[in-house]
Amino acid sequence: GTRIVGNEALKNNDQDLIFKGVFSPCDSKIKIKNFICPIWQLEGEKILHDRNNLFIHTKHAKMRIFNAPVYYFPYMIQPSPLRKKRKSGFLNPTISTNFLNTKTSQSISTPYYFAIDQDKELLLTPTINYGGGVDASQRIEYDYNQLTSGGKISLQASTDTDLEKNNNEHWLKDASIILNLNHNINKNYNISASSAFQSSPTYLRRTDQNNPLNRKSSLSSSVTLNGYEVFEPEDTLNFKISGYQVVRNNEDNKTTPTSLPYVAYNLGNRVYKGNNIYNKLTFYNLFREKSTDDHAQQQQKFEHVLKSSKDFYSLHSKFTFKTELYSQLYNIENKKNGNEEYTGEYNRIFPMSGLHISTPLVNKKHNIYITPKLFTVLNSSQTNSNKISNEESTDYQYTLLNFDNLNRYTGSDKLENSKRISYGFDINKDNLKAEIAQSYEFDKDRNDYTKNVGLNDYMSDLLGSSTYDGSSNDLLYNFRFNVDQGLMKSQSLQYTNENYLGSVGLNYTEDRKEVNSILETGSETLNLNYSTKEFQKYSKISVGSTFDLVNDDPTNYTFGYRYLDECFGVHLNFERSFYADRDLKPKDILTIMFSFKHLGSYKSSNLAVSETGKEDIRWVSGNVEESDFK
Repeated sequence: GTRIVGNEALKNNDQDLIFKGVFSPCDSKIKIKNFICPIWQLEGEKILHDRNNLFIHTKHAKMRIFNAPVYYFPYMIQPSPLRKKRKSGFLNPTISTNFLNTKTSQSISTPYYFAIDQDKELLLTPTINYGGGVDASQRIEYDYNQLTSGGKISLQASTDTDLEKNNNEHWLKDASIILNLNHNINKNYNISASSAFQSSPTYLRRTDQNNPLNRKSSLSSSVTLNGYEVFEPEDTLNFKISGYQVVRNNEDNKTTPTSLPYVAYNLGNRVYKGNNIYNKLTFYNLFREKSTDDHAQQQQKFEHVLKSSKDFYSLHSKFTFKTELYSQLYNIENKKNGNEEYTGEYNRIFPMSGLHISTPLVNKKHNIYITPKLFTVLNSSQTNSNKISNEESTDYQYTLLNFDNLNRYTGSDKLENSKRISYGFDINKDNLKAEIAQSYEFDKDRNDYTKNVGLNDYMSDLLGSSTYDGSSNDLLYNFRFNVDQGLMKSQSLQYTNENYLGSVGLNYTEDRKEVNSILETGSETLNLNYSTKEFQKYSKISVGSTFDLVNDDPTNYTFGYRYLDECFGVHLNFERSFYADRDLKPKDILTIMFSFKHLGSYKSSNLAVSETGKEDIRWVSGNVEESDFK
């Protein structure tokens, strides 16, 4: 879609010379009075295309947006689109000016690209801040990438200096380095490594505020070795060493665990006399600088898990018999147990077994499939010991997804000692699917899992789910119903509709809180959103709102406008958020982003600020996918 035109052109062997040339990828045009021009274009007094060396030389380069000049450079050289081989050289500089009340500061950035070799490259970006007595620092960013025979190595680093201060003995203020490695050693082994080091605990968070990872963990190191078919066919090996430093506000970094190492060896599935056999060996060594109320200062675990399952068919039904055997050995140091701290060893052997039965009922005339199912579970009666620090099983969920799991905990530091009967049925008809299930717990007082997920009676809450996948309508509904009190503990509804005007979405959620075993009003929210189809070829509008149905108050409004043609785009987004205290003024965020094909994107900071809370408008550059343009 790119093209170049000019008043006059000369061709001499491998050189093309264009006078008063204009380059643009835009087919769409904008009319300004009687003048018609592309939305953006790059002009040159003389443009020379050297097809021998594959470079384009531009004299007096000027960029126009909507026919308004926004950029000028006396001389530019850039690679020809015909060039396949990379070449070292300066990239376009960035010059910015910030107005801070009565002071003015400037910065200039001059990136240089090193094409080191066919498989190596380095981008060096020095930035110098100066003027106004506001900031006189310097920053150099390094971005190195290298392809290996079996993967890739990348390194990003930055250094902040302050050379202008008098008697400055410590010219290096801050620095950071991030290393990533992914390499296939051979057909059986793959190794990956990553690390992030910085001179200040919050340096990465301050230098790259748009990166959510930098707001969670600033220092991390991990090495992972994955093996496939190490000793036998289908076996896998996972060896991992990792450590983190958390920099969240009001969080004690000393309680964050380090894993040195975590090892898991999976022997794969084996079939013996119709039984599927699964073996797994696990070892971890976790430690932190100090213990917490729930976690030990140091804990090692060695575990062997043996699982088996066998399917057989009888009476038009499918029977699946499952067994699991956990053999565990723990070494614990400084785990709080009541008013004391426990240090020592703990071991246990924990068996589980269950029988799953399903009987499909088919009505071929109406294409209806109904499958009643029954699952009986008989686990060990052992309770989970307070001597063990629970490092793995922290995600407690009561969901249909773990209906037929013998252990409904996500990990194995805690194991479920339930004896229960679970029952339910599935319905399938064309585009409609529904599922409902419930359990009866025989020993609810000794079952830690039911306490964790809020099940207080022998008869569990009723779980249900239904989906409809139509050509223009999609529906998903989930609920958890407390049969004892006759109330919905939680429910959610998602609905989308595609029509000739656009797309309509509705999301409804309700969660009741439990106080002294009584369900009371909790949260209830409704989210509505609407997005138009494209109109005028390139434009699209989206609106959304969120309501708190308990307090009968809106909590959030959003509005967005997007224009995106084959070379240029504008994204305008507005968001208003309300505080729980209605006496506080709502928070407004207004941003605008311009996107240019081949050039990238530029997004503003918040434009909707009050006179008292005004801030400098900053523009953040980014990349835009070429495929996004029409």
